[in-house]
Amino acid sequence: MVLPSASAAPLSTPPPASSPRRIVVVGTSLAGLRGAEQLRRAGFRGELHMVGREPHFPPYDRPPLSKEVLSGERGLAEARLRVFTELDAVIRPGRNAIGLDVAGREVRLDDETALGFDGLLIATGASVRVLRCAGADLPGVYYFRTAEDCAALQARLTPGTRAVIVGAGFIGSEVASVARRRGVAVTLVDSAELPMAPQVGEAVAGYLLAQHERHGVTVRLGVGVSGIEGDGHAEGVRLADGTVIPADVVVVGVGVAPGTSWLEGSGLTLADGVVCDEHCRAAGGRSIVAAGDVARWRNPRYGLLMRVEHWTNAIEQAEYAAGTLLRGPDGRPGYAPVPYFWSDQYDMHLQFAGATGTETVLAEGSIEDGQFVMLNRADGRDVGVIAVNWPARFGRHRRRLAQDAVAPEAMIQAAQAGDPVA
Repeated sequence: MVLPSASAAPLSTPPPASSPRRIVVVGTSLAGLRGAEQLRRAGFRGELHMVGREPHFPPYDRPPLSKEVLSGERGLAEARLRVFTELDAVIRPGRNAIGLDVAGREVRLDDETALGFDGLLIATGASVRVLRCAGADLPGVYYFRTAEDCAALQARLTPGTRAVIVGAGFIGSEVASVARRRGVAVTLVDSAELPMAPQVGEAVAGYLLAQHERHGVTVRLGVGVSGIEGDGHAEGVRLADGTVIPADVVVVGVGVAPGTSWLEGSGLTLADGVVCDEHCRAAGGRSIVAAGDVARWRNPRYGLLMRVEHWTNAIEQAEYAAGTLLRGPDGRPGYAPVPYFWSDQYDMHLQFAGATGTETVLAEGSIEDGQFVMLNRADGRDVGVIAVNWPARFGRHRRRLAQDAVAPEAMIQAAQAGDPVA
């Protein structure tokens, strides 16, 4: 697939003469697409090749899949990402990268071809973690990552269906919300004691639990899954305490793993993602950058390695990494965002920015009234904000956090204690 040459898109100052002549982007989802667009906007006029395992191009935007598309409020076609900049690129959809030769500067593909490069943007995202238990491969067990996953699950979420959702994180909670609106009987299971507590803290997690229960979800927390039961099709979920929950549909949302398997043995440093410096340059490579769910970079704002699996970061980091690929650091500050995510569940809009800190305090509003702002603090300083149903106040706090240059030292030290490459 070749997209036409850019004609009307404004270009910035052209890259230096030493700019790469051929850039390969591995990954054609959000980060890959936006990174490729930024390369062209920044004046790259050489060969641009894009390789992606997804069969679709343009790719689908993932956040709507577990919300409006799954609920039927929007059609699948409406979730396609827009291509804002004509790419003049050779695009290989439905192709997997299976290896990287750093010294030879080649990406090996699953069709036995090798694609040489002068610059490489790794944007291979993440893949779902699967259950490791008896019956996990039975028909009727669904994972949720792709447009095909969404369409298959939507067809099964019909009124009166019994669904067991394993995992009370972002995907599990959002699917539970949609399923209840579609008249599905939902049981939500998680080995954690509260939903999403690592991300939002215990107070907000308790509020999220109350929302599930208020909307008729049966919640089983603090217990794991030991198996999926059924004769040729999933018919129930067996918990570690021996309880079996009847199910017509089982949805698994137990997190994702960065897409780095194809890079093993390449010489790049891999540790829960492609390890990068503050300019998104991959450790162990030359003229290689990474962005999005697959990148684990040193965020100078917090002084620690971070991997962020959210939509906003995929765009912003890919655009930053594209600049690094063309010009190197070029005197720019390192990539230092305030991480941001949001989630829509039932009639609740949840927003988070920053870091988790060491304590969480109620700043505005009332948890009981369902409209509030919580602040995460470390050493008496605000390092993160969580808001429910209050976008205006959230935006004010988020802007204030962005003005702070670095996090408190105690928070940095606590995070680095668990950093395998600190």
